[in-house]
Amino acid sequence: MTTHETTLRSHADVPTARGERWRKQLASHLGRKCEVVRDGDTITLLLAGGSCAMTYDATTLRLDAVGRDQNTLAQVQHVIGAHLERFASEEGLHVAWHRAEAPLHSDTGDPTWRANASAPDLHRRGAGG
Repeated sequence: MTTHETTLRSHADVPTARGERWRKQLASHLGRKCEVVRDGDTITLLLAGGSCAMTYDATTLRLDAVGRDQNTLAQVQHVIGAHLERFASEEGLHVAWHRAEAPLHSDTGDPTWRANASAPDLHRRGAGG
């Protein structure tokens, strides 16, 4: 039987010339509490029942968050956004999330769902530091 799962998405394009540094620091810090997947130029954090893929270029750190429902998506956004803003406080970075127009639907199941079935709930575990 095929399952149909819906995922909610959002993204943030954070203006910074130090995208590589902030991406690396997020992966290093949060990687102690969640799974980190490296695939080419993308680093994805599997956390809080969702995920956040991070890429960068010379002027922008791109964050793509995914969650199975509004609460999960909000939790991923909070954990990533709060940590990044704290790490880059001297630079004054602000993470502004933008919700995707339509949710993703999957007939085969998104691999991040399987990977996140046992992912730690960072928000409840006090991921603030």
